[in-house]
Parts: sequence; C-alpha cells; structure tokens
Amino acid sequence: MAQDIGKGVWIVNNNKSGWREIRRVLFTIMEAIDVDKEFSAADEVVFSLEKLKQAHPDKWKRLLRHLWMCGHTFGFTLPGLSQGDVQNLIGLKETSPISLVS
Repeated sequence: MAQDIGKGVWIVNNNKSGWREIRRVLFTIMEAIDVDKEFSAADEVVFSLEKLKQAHPDKWKRLLRHLWMCGHTFGFTLPGLSQGDVQNLIGLKETSPISLVS
C-alpha cells in the first residue's frame, strides 16, 4: 500500500506487515555491520531477561526484538512479566549485543 501511494511505510496507517518487514531488514543490517557490544546489563535487567525466557521459552527472542525495535510499552504487557520488567528489557538494548536476539 505504501509503495502504491509513494509514501513511507511509517507514514501509512494500518500497514503493520510492511513495518514488520522493515524491522527485519534493520536487524539484518545491524547484524551485517556487526553493531555489537559487550553484555553489561545490571542484575535486575538480567533477572527480567531470565523471567522472559522462562515465561516465553519458544519466542523470547522475537518478543525482545519487538521491544527493542518499538522502544515503547504503552499498553504493552507480557504474561509473567511486570511493566518494570518490560522497561528493563527495552533498556537492555543499550547494554547487550545484538547477537542476543539474532
């Protein structure tokens, strides 16, 4: 739809599939240029990550990727995690390598 009207995916309303594709492309680029750093998260953030892994063992990487790309939690909840845990997980992108979610 965005391509049909000549506008960016981020401008067109209700184009979630296009935005998902862009997020995948961005992560692929970040992995290719090796935007990696040392894992230096605080203990409470590591605890939130472990809670995510336990609550969602099959999809924790996908959920974490989503949080990193969206960067907001308004109305976003995850079973088994508090809102503080979700905030910790978003902040994790500043203190961990991208290889954590790839």
